[in-house]
Amino acid sequence: MLKITLAELFIRGILEGFFVFLLVCAICKCKIQLKPYILSSLLYVALTYTIRMLPINFGVHSILVLMAIVLLAVLINKASVLSAIKAALITFLLLFALEAANVYIMQLIYGDFFIDVMKNPIIKSLSSLPSVFLLGIIGTFWYRKSVKKHIKNGDNDGNTGQEMGA
Repeated sequence: MLKITLAELFIRGILEGFFVFLLVCAICKCKIQLKPYILSSLLYVALTYTIRMLPINFGVHSILVLMAIVLLAVLINKASVLSAIKAALITFLLLFALEAANVYIMQLIYGDFFIDVMKNPIIKSLSSLPSVFLLGIIGTFWYRKSVKKHIKNGDNDGNTGQEMGA
């Protein structure tokens, strides 16, 4: 079980949810529509919190969260299944890499006190924000490059290369 405290949920989780779905929309080339974007981001946060509270083996929660991202992207953001799978995998791999780099830097900064620092949920959450902000920066650039270019070329839905019917 990878328990998340409420402090971690509010300090990091909600922000991460919005940045994860920003990148998912960018990779899927879905134009962000406010209501579906907010709904899918908040559902992602709630599902992640719930899944991490389950008494399951390490790693299984990651697979379940990946499946949740794909389902939310397809059902709420109207992404194609294949692009949603690709987006979920790329987003997760990028997030894991950014978190690994962040943990490495925190170990360098905190040294022998790293374990003690990670026991405090507020300091842990605040210390992990650089990886979340980097995900947001990458997602913003990716969205601006891919989606804006796609929309400029006349594709409004961004998913299949065809206009959506009225």
